Amino acid sequence: MDVLAILKENLALKIKEEYSFDVDPEDIHVERPANESWGDYASNVGLMLTNDLKQSPIDIAKKISYGMSDNRMLFDLDNSQYPIFSRIDFADPGFINFTLSTDFLLRGALRDVSTYEKESPRNPTGPFGGQKLLYEYTDPNPFKVFHIGHLMSNAIGESLTRLAEFNGAEVKRCNYQGDVGLHIAKALWGIFALFEKNNTSLSDIEKKTLVERVAFLGEAYSLGAGAFEENENAQKEIKELNIQVYIAAQEDLIKNEGWKPVVDYSKFLEGEPKHAYGEVKELYSKGRGWSLEDFEVLYDKLGTKFDYYFFESKVSEFGLDLVTKHLEKGVFEKNQGAVIFKGEDYGLHTRVFINSKGLPVYEAKDLSLPVMKQEIYDYDHSYIITANEINEYFKVVLKAMEQINPDLAAKTVHIGHGVMKFKTGKMSSRTGDVATGKTMLTDAETAVLEKMKASNSTLLEEERAGVAEQLGVGAIKYSILKHNSAKDIIYDQESSISVTGNTGPYLQYTHARASSVLEKAGDWEPSDGFIAIAKDILETNPLMEAEVLLLKHLVHFEEVAQRAAEELSPSTVAEYLSELAQRFNAFYNDVSILGAEDETMKTLRLSMTKQVKVVLRVGLWLLGIEAPEQV
Repeated sequence: MDVLAILKENLALKIKEEYSFDVDPEDIHVERPANESWGDYASNVGLMLTNDLKQSPIDIAKKISYGMSDNRMLFDLDNSQYPIFSRIDFADPGFINFTLSTDFLLRGALRDVSTYEKESPRNPTGPFGGQKLLYEYTDPNPFKVFHIGHLMSNAIGESLTRLAEFNGAEVKRCNYQGDVGLHIAKALWGIFALFEKNNTSLSDIEKKTLVERVAFLGEAYSLGAGAFEENENAQKEIKELNIQVYIAAQEDLIKNEGWKPVVDYSKFLEGEPKHAYGEVKELYSKGRGWSLEDFEVLYDKLGTKFDYYFFESKVSEFGLDLVTKHLEKGVFEKNQGAVIFKGEDYGLHTRVFINSKGLPVYEAKDLSLPVMKQEIYDYDHSYIITANEINEYFKVVLKAMEQINPDLAAKTVHIGHGVMKFKTGKMSSRTGDVATGKTMLTDAETAVLEKMKASNSTLLEEERAGVAEQLGVGAIKYSILKHNSAKDIIYDQESSISVTGNTGPYLQYTHARASSVLEKAGDWEPSDGFIAIAKDILETNPLMEAEVLLLKHLVHFEEVAQRAAEELSPSTVAEYLSELAQRFNAFYNDVSILGAEDETMKTLRLSMTKQVKVVLRVGLWLLGIEAPEQV
């Protein structure tokens, strides 16, 4: 039941009735007051209408609230009708406050949650129904480590997709990976250097585990990146390798996709390269494959399954073709041998899209990507999740797209997020000062496992590892998602894995506690007409404060999930779940659930516990976090 929609519709009808004034229900603001003593919902209609009606805000609010007091807005349950609100009153300077009835709170405790009992839960009345949305996130580059920045992008992106799915959208996930470019060449240079230094070869590396192979690539990249900055000869060799990588990637496109090349990269080779092309191509192919395989292992751990992959090797030439065509149409212009987009004409930076050698740069590639995405999936909106540091860059790219395809530009939204730091500051893959995603996850899992052993967990030893993984992943994800995604955060492992406070494990432990209560209760279900029975009892034995506070919080879940989806704000869900866990644990400590004074109260409290379990599970799912039954 969409209480917000009901409220807005009835407010609009009452305004029409009292003042013969038409208001669109969507223009009426309704919110949850910060202070619960003011009611469960509040509207500022008095302030909103004071200019139009030429009356004081408080007089408007008073008249409308009096008029609505006779209509508490009814809901149907068990062949009976009950009021949604117990009290409707006005308050300075022009608010109307609405307090939910005990009847409605009981209905919230007993409502059917079967629609949530699926692997991918859905709100059947979600407002995103019929929308086709595409999300691009994570975007690690082969040959470089999957670091905490990629974890941050993944956590935010995965949560946003699930919020959209829950609210009714058809969602596709995609990943853009830089499988060509100088970073690849730097890694290859480092590989050759390590082979020479250690007297090893590709066959030696192939004998190692995937984890070891990927670690080797990371070491090679750091070595090559440093040499590029410090050694002119190394820089020359890396640039040669870069051209060879583009040739290799192009050959694969020709062979596997029937691609017709736009650029002849071989013409950029000067003389005989230091490393034989066949050897370079084999190393490139093997290393790329190792990286992509390793990424999939991490995606599986993180609960992400991408529908589409886009690679820079293909996007690159497509972007060159797109820019070249629109150079002739005046969207771009030549400048000192390069092709630029004059962003300064729009209050932005002027940026190069094709360099002086006639090759596409990142801007041209990102310009073409929305076009390629649209061809594969005819989306209504496409979201790109990256770090804030390229916010200005994307403004230029989207402004250029606006000149080429205004409709496509309007559909494309860039979402910037902050960076995750440690107390030592920002990480650098060039210097090797990087916390890899795998290391962070492993460290968190190990720390959780040690805590479980110390707490004498009742789980079998073979069960603990799986639960520790769920808690470790949950700890890291929640530490990201509980914050405003646009802000930088400082990660602290010890506090993130705590089972108290505003943490992922605290929510997971609370879910396990609710599960334990329900398991101990055995078979039970509310009888037909249970609300009527409960109402009779509650007339002489009112609900305790902890029960009321819990029920009032539970009924707002779908509203919160909708607002989080609309505002692209996973932290809204995290905040809600944290409060829910606190209220349930207070309820658990203040009342006897299984030892209630009569069967009616026992059934009611078990119903509330079941709702808590389901909402916690679904809410954690929206954050991309598992909800273990036991810990």
